[in-house]
Amino acid sequence: MRLFLAFLACFFITSAIHAQLCIHTGLSSAFTFTTTVGRIKLDTVYCDSCIIRISIGNKRSGKTVQVIQYGSAFLYHDVFKKCENVRSYSTGLHSKVEVLDNDYGDLVVADFNFDGKEDFAVIRESGVTQGPLYSFYIQSVAGIFNYDKYLSETIVYFPEINRKKRTLTTYTLAGAIGVFERIYKQDKLNKWKLVSKKLITD
Repeated sequence: MRLFLAFLACFFITSAIHAQLCIHTGLSSAFTFTTTVGRIKLDTVYCDSCIIRISIGNKRSGKTVQVIQYGSAFLYHDVFKKCENVRSYSTGLHSKVEVLDNDYGDLVVADFNFDGKEDFAVIRESGVTQGPLYSFYIQSVAGIFNYDKYLSETIVYFPEINRKKRTLTTYTLAGAIGVFERIYKQDKLNKWKLVSKKLITD
């Protein structure tokens, strides 16, 4: 942990980085999302260490309402490089694009807690065999996006969303024998719980 924090400090001090910027105006009816990614090339073929910065602007006022920043020690070279690799289940942008290897896109806008507000998920680490790991941010009544610990650290992978049943379902590989299906549901207090877990081999 100390080593990674030292790396983050060096990131801001040094200028030997490769930065990418994408401005997304079609993901949300109310917000624009601007992603800036600084990369430090590692001595590996497949991945970089990065600092990801997400600036969220209010479309009506034109003002920046929030900035979210985090570090990632393992991102494949192509993550955040293609600005079109995003998805919105709110506006429909790229929502019909085929999902490969559990990768729904670098940044995805959707309503994860079924309250009618736009939330978003963003890749925090590139997965090896199960797909990328996502951090989830839930919009508050005040229009601020808060990190959701349960979604980000328990559900982890991007889920299939069933608004009618108020469930989120993830599918992850179980070696060569099939996939694990996990279904999470909100209770009456809007708390999440795992309600089903099974191995699918067909």
